[in-house]
Amino acid sequence: MLTRILSCSLLLLSAAPLWAADLAELRVTPPDVNLATALDRQGIVVQAVFTDGITRDVTDQATWTLANPALVRREGNTLHPV
Repeated sequence: MLTRILSCSLLLLSAAPLWAADLAELRVTPPDVNLATALDRQGIVVQAVFTDGITRDVTDQATWTLANPALVRREGNTLHPV
């Protein structure tokens, strides 16, 4: 059972603001990953919540690393057990 195996941060590559509102919260879903069998897999979604109430999917703009890469293999935004 794996929990808390990844950390996430939003990488903004532009000097100009991407959105008019400020970032209020960054959500990573699911917050915990459990891969019980060799056939399991789990997709990861990252959402940015802004001060104007808008929520955007920023999965493709986010960078993240595995806390323990010996436990899982990453393919894009999907995790597979090792």
